[in-house]
Amino acid sequence: MRGYIVAVLAFVAFLPSCKSRYESILSSNDADLKYKAAFEMFNRGKYNKAAQLFESLSVLTSGTERDDTVQYYWGLSNYRFKDYYTAETNFARFLENYPGSAFAEEAQFQRIDCLYRSTLRYELDPTPTHAAITAIAEYIRERPDNPHMENCKTMLRDLSGRPQGRCRQYLPGRHPVLYCHVVVQVCLFQRSREAERPLSDLCGRLL
Repeated sequence: MRGYIVAVLAFVAFLPSCKSRYESILSSNDADLKYKAAFEMFNRGKYNKAAQLFESLSVLTSGTERDDTVQYYWGLSNYRFKDYYTAETNFARFLENYPGSAFAEEAQFQRIDCLYRSTLRYELDPTPTHAAITAIAEYIRERPDNPHMENCKTMLRDLSGRPQGRCRQYLPGRHPVLYCHVVVQVCLFQRSREAERPLSDLCGRLL
């Protein structure tokens, strides 16, 4: 019995020293190993683990040619893991740091999708919904030929149909307008010169 207890205690003491392969790589400073492992996890659908690896890797690849890829896939891993709040923050930072990246257009739409999926009930807090509407309108105006146009229109229709679509908002120097409805009008003008005009000018024209 005494020997059994000693063996159990020895085993318990040994456990902390036993790291999984994933934990070993996560704590490693080998950028190439971690980069490969991060994509392995991502491709296997282990998005939470992939996100942790990309986050850790971002320190090692900062300022290198891999930096935008790592930053983008960090956000994409959180997006696929359905952590939309964190993913939106990732994509916003990515777009600020790498506006010319090959991943920028997808990151911009995915940030919008994160905002849309994170919208709360308007009576609790209208801010996320207004942020989503504004981001969608800006995306459509900046990228009128984007491949996600139908999705954007669907999002706007949904958002404008919620209670906040009937909530009066004020724009500087203007009369009250139906905020969501004005943004929808911006979208309707997306392929015309009107889309290039400031929102406040267009609001004045629509009032």
